[in-house]
Amino acid sequence: MSIVVTAPAWFAAVLAEVDQTFIETGRHTPAWPDPRPFGQPPAEAEYSRYTDPGKYAILDARLTAWQQVLTTRGIVTTQDVDPRQWPTPDVQHDSVHQLTPTAPGALALLVGHRTTDGSRFGIDLAVTDPDHGDAFLSGLPFCGCDACDDGSAALLTELDDTIRTIASGGVIHALGPSGFITREATGWASSGDHDEAWLDPEQPAPPDVRRWAGRPWEPSVGS
Repeated sequence: MSIVVTAPAWFAAVLAEVDQTFIETGRHTPAWPDPRPFGQPPAEAEYSRYTDPGKYAILDARLTAWQQVLTTRGIVTTQDVDPRQWPTPDVQHDSVHQLTPTAPGALALLVGHRTTDGSRFGIDLAVTDPDHGDAFLSGLPFCGCDACDDGSAALLTELDDTIRTIASGGVIHALGPSGFITREATGWASSGDHDEAWLDPEQPAPPDVRRWAGRPWEPSVGS
Protein backbone atom coordinates (compact mmCIF):
# COMPACT_ATOMS: atom_id res chain seq x y z
CA MET A 1 0.00 0.00 0.00
CA SER A 2 1.38 3.42 -0.94
CA ILE A 3 1.69 5.82 2.00
CA VAL A 4 2.51 8.95 -0.01
CA VAL A 5 -0.41 11.35 -0.36
CA THR A 6 -0.85 12.64 -3.91
CA ALA A 7 -2.13 16.20 -3.71
CA PRO A 8 -4.98 17.30 -6.01
CA ALA A 9 -3.92 19.09 -9.18
CA TRP A 10 -5.19 22.41 -7.86
CA PHE A 11 -3.33 22.25 -4.56
CA ALA A 12 -0.02 23.85 -5.59
CA ALA A 13 -1.72 27.00 -6.89
CA VAL A 14 -3.87 27.25 -3.76
CA LEU A 15 -0.85 26.80 -1.50
CA ALA A 16 0.98 29.59 -3.31
CA GLU A 17 -2.05 31.85 -2.80
CA VAL A 18 -2.17 30.91 0.88
CA ASP A 19 1.49 31.93 1.20
CA GLN A 20 0.65 35.33 -0.27
CA THR A 21 -2.43 35.78 1.91
CA PHE A 22 -0.43 34.75 4.97
CA ILE A 23 1.81 37.78 4.49
CA GLU A 24 -1.18 39.84 5.64
CA THR A 25 -2.91 37.48 8.07
CA GLY A 26 0.41 36.70 9.75
CA ARG A 27 1.58 40.29 9.96
CA HIS A 28 1.32 40.34 13.76
CA THR A 29 2.41 36.75 14.42
CA PRO A 30 6.12 36.59 13.59
CA ALA A 31 7.91 33.37 12.73
CA TRP A 32 10.78 32.08 14.85
CA PRO A 33 13.73 29.79 14.08
CA ASP A 34 14.41 26.33 15.42
CA PRO A 35 16.21 27.02 18.73
CA ARG A 36 18.32 23.86 18.26
CA PRO A 37 19.03 23.75 14.50
CA PHE A 38 21.86 21.23 14.82
CA GLY A 39 19.95 18.72 16.92
CA GLN A 40 21.30 19.82 20.29
CA PRO A 41 19.45 18.25 23.22
CA PRO A 42 17.25 20.64 25.21
CA ALA A 43 18.25 21.66 28.71
CA GLU A 44 16.41 19.94 31.53
CA ALA A 45 14.77 23.20 32.64
CA GLU A 46 13.22 23.69 29.18
CA TYR A 47 10.85 20.75 29.70
CA SER A 48 8.78 22.68 32.23
CA ARG A 49 9.19 26.15 30.72
CA TYR A 50 6.75 28.00 28.44
CA THR A 51 8.59 31.20 27.61
CA ASP A 52 6.19 32.62 25.01
CA PRO A 53 3.01 30.58 24.53
CA GLY A 54 1.37 33.45 22.64
CA LYS A 55 3.69 32.91 19.68
CA TYR A 56 1.62 29.89 18.67
CA ALA A 57 -1.06 32.29 17.45
CA ILE A 58 0.87 32.03 14.18
CA LEU A 59 -1.12 28.82 13.59
CA ASP A 60 -4.40 30.76 13.82
CA ALA A 61 -3.03 33.27 11.33
CA ARG A 62 -2.05 30.52 8.90
CA LEU A 63 -5.45 28.88 9.30
CA THR A 64 -7.13 32.21 8.55
CA ALA A 65 -5.17 32.42 5.30
CA TRP A 66 -6.31 28.92 4.37
CA GLN A 67 -9.92 29.76 5.16
CA GLN A 68 -9.88 32.90 3.04
CA VAL A 69 -8.35 31.22 0.00
CA LEU A 70 -10.41 28.03 0.16
CA THR A 71 -13.63 29.98 0.66
CA THR A 72 -12.90 32.44 -2.13
CA ARG A 73 -12.18 29.58 -4.52
CA GLY A 74 -15.42 27.85 -3.58
CA ILE A 75 -13.64 24.78 -2.20
CA VAL A 76 -15.14 25.04 1.29
CA THR A 77 -17.69 26.93 3.30
CA THR A 78 -16.96 27.87 6.91
CA GLN A 79 -19.23 27.93 9.92
CA ASP A 80 -18.86 28.19 13.69
CA VAL A 81 -19.46 25.07 15.78
CA ASP A 82 -20.43 24.82 19.45
CA PRO A 83 -17.11 24.12 21.28
CA ARG A 84 -18.94 21.62 23.50
CA GLN A 85 -19.32 19.37 20.46
CA TRP A 86 -15.57 18.78 20.12
CA PRO A 87 -14.83 15.02 19.87
CA THR A 88 -12.57 14.96 22.96
CA PRO A 89 -14.64 16.61 25.71
CA ASP A 90 -11.71 16.88 28.14
CA VAL A 91 -10.14 19.54 25.85
CA GLN A 92 -11.40 23.11 26.19
CA HIS A 93 -11.49 25.43 23.20
CA ASP A 94 -12.03 29.15 22.88
CA SER A 95 -13.81 28.56 19.57
CA VAL A 96 -14.38 25.83 17.00
CA HIS A 97 -15.20 26.16 13.33
CA GLN A 98 -15.76 23.74 10.49
CA LEU A 99 -14.48 23.86 6.93
CA THR A 100 -17.06 21.99 4.89
CA PRO A 101 -16.05 21.02 1.34
CA THR A 102 -18.45 21.85 -1.45
CA ALA A 103 -17.55 18.55 -3.15
CA PRO A 104 -20.16 15.89 -2.25
CA GLY A 105 -18.85 13.05 -0.14
CA ALA A 106 -15.70 14.85 1.05
CA LEU A 107 -14.64 14.97 4.67
CA ALA A 108 -14.98 18.24 6.57
CA LEU A 109 -12.23 19.67 8.76
CA LEU A 110 -12.90 20.77 12.34
CA VAL A 111 -10.53 23.31 13.92
CA GLY A 112 -10.49 23.98 17.65
CA HIS A 113 -8.63 27.03 18.94
CA ARG A 114 -6.91 26.59 22.30
CA THR A 115 -6.09 29.36 24.76
CA THR A 116 -3.96 29.56 27.89
CA ASP A 117 -3.83 32.52 30.27
CA GLY A 118 -5.89 34.53 27.79
CA SER A 119 -3.54 33.94 24.84
CA ARG A 120 -4.06 31.67 21.85
CA PHE A 121 -2.05 28.50 22.32
CA GLY A 122 -2.37 26.45 19.18
CA ILE A 123 -5.06 24.50 17.35
CA ASP A 124 -6.56 21.03 17.31
CA LEU A 125 -7.62 19.31 14.09
CA ALA A 126 -10.33 16.73 13.51
CA VAL A 127 -12.38 15.34 10.62
CA THR A 128 -16.11 14.81 10.59
CA ASP A 129 -18.66 13.03 8.44
CA PRO A 130 -22.38 12.31 8.83
CA ASP A 131 -21.93 8.54 9.22
CA HIS A 132 -19.22 8.35 11.89
CA GLY A 133 -19.22 11.78 13.53
CA ASP A 134 -15.95 13.39 14.55
CA ALA A 135 -12.44 11.97 14.82
CA PHE A 136 -9.54 13.83 16.43
CA LEU A 137 -6.38 13.89 14.28
CA SER A 138 -3.72 16.03 15.95
CA GLY A 139 -2.91 19.05 18.06
CA LEU A 140 -0.44 21.78 17.11
CA PRO A 141 1.83 22.24 18.90
CA PHE A 142 1.95 18.73 20.33
CA CYS A 143 3.30 20.09 23.62
CA GLY A 144 4.35 23.75 23.48
CA CYS A 145 7.08 23.72 26.11
CA ASP A 146 10.49 25.16 25.26
CA ALA A 147 12.07 21.70 25.05
CA CYS A 148 9.63 20.54 22.36
CA ASP A 149 9.90 23.72 20.28
CA ASP A 150 11.57 23.17 16.90
CA GLY A 151 10.57 26.45 15.28
CA SER A 152 7.50 27.79 13.53
CA ALA A 153 8.34 26.45 10.05
CA ALA A 154 7.83 22.84 11.15
CA LEU A 155 4.46 23.68 12.70
CA LEU A 156 3.20 25.50 9.61
CA THR A 157 4.35 22.66 7.36
CA GLU A 158 2.50 20.15 9.53
CA LEU A 159 -0.67 22.23 9.31
CA ASP A 160 -0.37 22.56 5.53
CA ASP A 161 0.32 18.83 5.18
CA THR A 162 -2.75 17.93 7.25
CA ILE A 163 -4.98 20.05 5.06
CA ARG A 164 -3.38 18.54 1.95
CA THR A 165 -3.96 15.02 3.24
CA ILE A 166 -7.66 15.62 3.96
CA ALA A 167 -8.15 17.50 0.70
CA SER A 168 -6.63 14.58 -1.22
CA GLY A 169 -9.41 12.25 -0.08
CA GLY A 170 -9.24 8.56 0.74
CA VAL A 171 -9.17 6.97 4.17
CA ILE A 172 -7.88 9.53 6.66
CA HIS A 173 -8.51 7.85 10.02
CA ALA A 174 -9.53 4.39 11.22
CA LEU A 175 -10.59 3.42 14.72
CA GLY A 176 -10.68 -0.13 16.01
CA PRO A 177 -11.69 -1.65 19.35
CA SER A 178 -8.30 -0.98 20.95
CA GLY A 179 -6.32 1.23 18.60
CA PHE A 180 -6.32 3.72 15.74
CA ILE A 181 -4.28 4.76 12.72
CA THR A 182 -4.25 8.18 11.05
CA ARG A 183 -2.95 8.96 7.58
CA GLU A 184 -0.33 11.70 7.34
CA ALA A 185 1.36 13.32 4.36
CA THR A 186 4.20 10.78 4.12
CA GLY A 187 3.07 7.99 6.41
CA TRP A 188 0.81 7.47 9.38
CA ALA A 189 0.50 7.86 13.14
CA SER A 190 -1.03 5.13 15.27
CA SER A 191 -1.67 3.87 18.76
CA GLY A 192 -2.67 0.51 20.21
CA ASP A 193 -3.69 -2.47 18.12
CA HIS A 194 -4.13 -1.46 14.49
CA ASP A 195 -3.49 -2.62 10.94
CA GLU A 196 -2.02 -0.55 8.10
CA ALA A 197 -4.60 -2.10 5.81
CA TRP A 198 -7.31 -0.11 7.58
CA LEU A 199 -6.09 2.90 5.55
CA ASP A 200 -6.28 1.05 2.24
CA PRO A 201 -9.50 2.09 0.44
CA GLU A 202 -9.27 -1.01 -1.76
CA GLN A 203 -9.65 -3.29 1.24
CA PRO A 204 -12.88 -3.51 3.24
CA ALA A 205 -12.65 -2.52 6.88
CA PRO A 206 -13.26 -5.24 9.48
CA PRO A 207 -16.74 -5.11 11.03
CA ASP A 208 -15.40 -3.64 14.28
CA VAL A 209 -13.41 -0.83 12.60
CA ARG A 210 -14.80 2.59 11.75
CA ARG A 211 -13.15 4.53 8.92
CA TRP A 212 -13.31 8.22 8.04
CA ALA A 213 -12.95 8.43 4.27
CA GLY A 214 -14.04 10.90 1.64
CA ARG A 215 -13.69 12.15 -1.89
CA PRO A 216 -11.07 14.78 -2.76
CA TRP A 217 -11.92 18.42 -2.24
CA GLU A 218 -12.50 20.25 -5.53
CA PRO A 219 -12.71 23.90 -6.59
CA SER A 220 -16.06 25.16 -7.86
CA VAL A 221 -16.43 25.33 -11.61
CA GLY A 222 -14.90 28.53 -12.92
CA SER A 223 -12.96 29.33 -9.74
